[in-house]
Amino acid sequence: MALPIPSPIGAWKKILIATKDAVTAGVTYLAYEYIGEMQQAPSEAGGADADTWRKFVMKWEDTTSLDPADDQQLAIELVNMTGGVVDNSWTEGDYMAVAGQLGTFMDGLVLHTCARLRCTRIDAYVRAYAPLPANYVPGQQVKHFVDSGPPVWNLAVNKQGAGGNAMAPQVCSTITEMTAARKHWGRNYMPTIGSTAVDSRGRLTPTVQEQLLTWWHTLYEALANAEYLPVVPSVFANSVPTHALQGITGVRIDDTLDVIRRRRFNNPSTVTQLPVE
Repeated sequence: MALPIPSPIGAWKKILIATKDAVTAGVTYLAYEYIGEMQQAPSEAGGADADTWRKFVMKWEDTTSLDPADDQQLAIELVNMTGGVVDNSWTEGDYMAVAGQLGTFMDGLVLHTCARLRCTRIDAYVRAYAPLPANYVPGQQVKHFVDSGPPVWNLAVNKQGAGGNAMAPQVCSTITEMTAARKHWGRNYMPTIGSTAVDSRGRLTPTVQEQLLTWWHTLYEALANAEYLPVVPSVFANSVPTHALQGITGVRIDDTLDVIRRRRFNNPSTVTQLPVE
C-alpha cells in the first residue's frame, strides 16, 4: 500500500500526485511508493482553487539571427512541497533558489551548447490542471491544462554557449526523465549541441555524455532535496484522461543525437535556383 509523501521529500522517490478525479480513473498505483492528491481547477464558479506548480523556461537566443523564431527554450516543471503536500505559494526566495540551481546547471551545459546560443532569461509560468470531462467519450478533445498566461516571475541571465558553432539548430541531445510508470517517462531536449561534443561518427563523445548526465542528475537531486520536486505531468492513463504529476526516479542519456524540426532556421539567408523549363 502506498504511503503519504514524506517531508522532507528527498530525491528519486516513486511519487505520484494525482487530482482527485484521477484517483477514480484507474491510474496504476502499484508502481508508486508515495501518493498524494492535488486539486484541479473547478468546473463551476465558486469551486476550490486549483493546486499549482511552476514551469521554469530558459530562453536561448540565437545571436547570429535577428528572427525571434530562431530562439530556443529549455524547460523543467517543479512542485513546491511543504509538509508532504503541494504548496501553492511561491516567494521571491523560492524563485531565486531555483534560479540559483539552474544557473549552476547551465554553467556546465554551456560548455557543450552551440556557441551562437546565449541564455538570456529564465521565466516561471503557473501550471494547473483543467477539470476533467464528466463523461469522457473516446476521441473527445480534452483541455488538460489551465491557460498559463504571461510569466509570473523572470530573471535576466547571461550564459553563453561555448561548444563550437558548426551545427544545424535542429540537432540536439536529449535527457530521459524516468518515472515509476514506464509508459509515462518524460524527455527534455537540450539546446543545439556544440560541434565539439560530437565525435567522428556523429555521436556524443563518452566524456560529454557522462558530463551531461551528471549535470542533470545533480540539478534534479539538489532541487528535490530543497523541496522543489521535479515532475513529469501526465494527462492519460489506459487511454482515459487522467491528470497526475509523477516524481522523477532517475535520468539517463545515450550518445544518439536527436532532431527537433521546429528548431530549423525559420527563414533561409540565401536562396539559389537553376533555370527550369
